[in-house]
Amino acid sequence: MSRSRGSAPVDFVLVAAPLVLLTLTNLGIILNGFAVNVAESVAVDTARFAALADQDLESAKSRGLAVLDAQLTALFRPQVELAKLEETGNCEVEVTVTMETVPFGLLSSISEESQKASAICETQ
Repeated sequence: MSRSRGSAPVDFVLVAAPLVLLTLTNLGIILNGFAVNVAESVAVDTARFAALADQDLESAKSRGLAVLDAQLTALFRPQVELAKLEETGNCEVEVTVTMETVPFGLLSSISEESQKASAICETQ
């Protein structure tokens, strides 16, 4: 007679715990990867929009935040910062999109992602 009574729940716990952690880590990688791609495209689009001759930085910032709010949840807390750099007669708009990452599984140590883009200002 073998003493294997009650070993099924123990085996299940030993297998299920790493499997759940692995699944949550994959979900975190997918969600944060999507958010980084969205932030990058919004940074580029906002820089191009702000560089137009008939636009100001505040309207470009509100447009970028509106796109981020439409595509990402408030869980990421996205922020958009714009700066107009004028050096030696050249005008350039620099956009920085910053957001917090979602901590899932083993990714809880990563706290913030930042994407930058720039565009040369259009002359009138």
